[in-house]
Amino acid sequence: MPRIFPAIALTCLLAFCLAAGCTVQVDDDGSGAPFTPVISSSVRVVRIVDGDTIRVAFPDGSQETVRILGIDTPEKTVDGNDPGKFDGVCDAGLLALWGEEAAQYTTGRLDGPDITITTDRAAGTRDRYGRILAYITLPDGSDLGEELVEQGLARVYTPESFARKDRYLLVQQQAMRAGRGIWSGHAPAAELPGTFGTETVTMMIRGTAVSPAMTSIGT
Repeated sequence: MPRIFPAIALTCLLAFCLAAGCTVQVDDDGSGAPFTPVISSSVRVVRIVDGDTIRVAFPDGSQETVRILGIDTPEKTVDGNDPGKFDGVCDAGLLALWGEEAAQYTTGRLDGPDITITTDRAAGTRDRYGRILAYITLPDGSDLGEELVEQGLARVYTPESFARKDRYLLVQQQAMRAGRGIWSGHAPAAELPGTFGTETVTMMIRGTAVSPAMTSIGT
């Protein structure tokens, strides 16, 4: 009896995905473990929520919110950031600037033809907020989540289990060693030193922390 409800839920999920035009991989590994299908679909981007979350439309017109699987970009607001989550970055204002930069990067990369979203059996199909968890494959074959980590615009979200985690962690180590993005210790190049919300942004100049009050344009 306890297996009835998971079976009903799986049937409903498969029915939705097939109606929406998704490709569903239904092979069974024979282990007897609870089965999670792998879903892949071409979708149109409707809206960029932030660096790691987008709204998409399926071929049948239905819409869903998708969270990019395996990564976490900073939030665009100071209050939304927890510096403890980003190793070595202790300024919430600085993280907010990089959160905006990540959103702009995602917007730029998704400004084009349809993309492909693909779920991961290890991660499950949805998060606790009901969003689809999926990798995003761009028209050129690139993995957007991996790109964001490579550019230093996202960290690997380690609490999740997903097949590409080891690869993402390696890319993150390379980004940290190269001092890219978040790991550079300063604001995005397009930003001038200043304040963001209620937090002061600290710049790193020649390895020395410098507050906005100590700098001036043209020096």
